Amino acid sequence: MQAVLFDLDETLIRRDIAIRKFIASQYERFSRAMGSVRPEDYASTFLAAEDDGRIDKAKVYPAFVQSLGLKGLNADELLADYRQRYPSFATLNPGAADTLGALHEQGFKLGIVTNGNAQVQNGKIDAIGLRPLLSSVIISETVGISKPDPAIFSLAANGLDLTVEDCMFVGDNPTVDIVGADNAGMTGIWFRTGGPWPAMLTPPRFEIDALPQCLPIVDAT
Repeated sequence: MQAVLFDLDETLIRRDIAIRKFIASQYERFSRAMGSVRPEDYASTFLAAEDDGRIDKAKVYPAFVQSLGLKGLNADELLADYRQRYPSFATLNPGAADTLGALHEQGFKLGIVTNGNAQVQNGKIDAIGLRPLLSSVIISETVGISKPDPAIFSLAANGLDLTVEDCMFVGDNPTVDIVGADNAGMTGIWFRTGGPWPAMLTPPRFEIDALPQCLPIVDAT
């Protein structure tokens, strides 16, 4: 094993914390145009519309503005604010920096493979300060391929001059991250940050509850 690749949201960073802090901040910045919309309604409507980040914000904001009846705001203005400001709210998962630091010191190549908007995802990576440790950053919008397509995992390995068999992938989403990596030929490590593993899927070979737990797995593989 020569490289360890990571998902970004809910793996290296706590997306749930960051998005809630951001949406509260956005409400405050635009509060004069909110009319009778309360901050808790603004937050709950946004979070429901974006479905844990699965829905493109370019689609979320128009529906969001219409749903809340925000007459003094337009979706493009809120979307631009999101893309500019949200990355600064990125919050590292406990142990993330120490884990990547330890792997880097051991000589492993490190990378990130993430779905999402390039401006936002790059901003998050810069905000958490891990870019100097990374040999590769693959963002779906930039390469035109999204997880779980095996091609994006192969692209990441090729960019490191490695085969997929030389790489491990750590992620939280059973289908998008682990099944995708496994189908590409990488060894997946499931980071249990949310719900249970889906019963219809083959159980993961490796699973962890904290990022530092991947270190002995990598060493032994």
